[in-house]
Amino acid sequence: MYLPLVKCSVLQVLRVYLSYLKKLGILLGWTEDGLSDSFPLTLSFISNLQRFVTPLQKRQQRGMLFFHTTIRELQEKAPAIDWLACLKAVFHPVPMNLSQPIAVHDMDYLSNMSQLIEKWHKGRVLHIYMIVCLVGNLSPALDSQFQDARLELYKILYGKMGSRMIPAERWRKCLIDTSSFFEPVLGKMIVQEIFPEQTKKFAEQMFSVIQDALCDRLDQVEWMDEQSRRNAKTLVSRLQVEIGYPAHILQTGKVNREYQNVSYIM
Repeated sequence: MYLPLVKCSVLQVLRVYLSYLKKLGILLGWTEDGLSDSFPLTLSFISNLQRFVTPLQKRQQRGMLFFHTTIRELQEKAPAIDWLACLKAVFHPVPMNLSQPIAVHDMDYLSNMSQLIEKWHKGRVLHIYMIVCLVGNLSPALDSQFQDARLELYKILYGKMGSRMIPAERWRKCLIDTSSFFEPVLGKMIVQEIFPEQTKKFAEQMFSVIQDALCDRLDQVEWMDEQSRRNAKTLVSRLQVEIGYPAHILQTGKVNREYQNVSYIM
């Protein structure tokens, strides 16, 4: 979801973001003294990084939504990151090698980002930047103070629309994530509770009767010639319908295999 920034000066945005970084630092246990220099430098790094982003509209105009290359060429143009090791970790167990064709969104950004990393790699800035990004993404699953800090940032940057970017209620977030992760298990439980197998069979029989009735009705349509009638009946016979739930949802063995390595903490 894209939300437009409210009318803020660059200086206002920098101040708000710096305040957000400091709040994250305090929540993570860092002292005020330890933050005095690190976060302004981190904000400088982020600002420089954002300058390299090519707007989507410009990439569309240049016909460069995707840049087709190889891992070897990407490594040459953006050497600050070990791309082969990174992609192997992301796509494990898919085999990867330097000749692997890939598509990237913005090669200029990656190249400039690599140069910026080389410039800043000796200090703490990169470590802090990675921690900030990780904590920001995980904030919905962390203590509510992290979520409140991010929500305050979004409200200032995006106005009233900013509150839509973060779930307001923790219980709803937990429910959605649990339902999504355990969808096959919960689906089976719901089916067994409210949709017995005989009901599904009855619905499938009903659909079959409707198909037959439609074919009979086609025989009575006077304005159709025989070829059109045959074509219409063929289309009707090919109609397929999913009623209630897919068959695999009741396959216990498949579900057990999917979750056999999941550890539960009560």
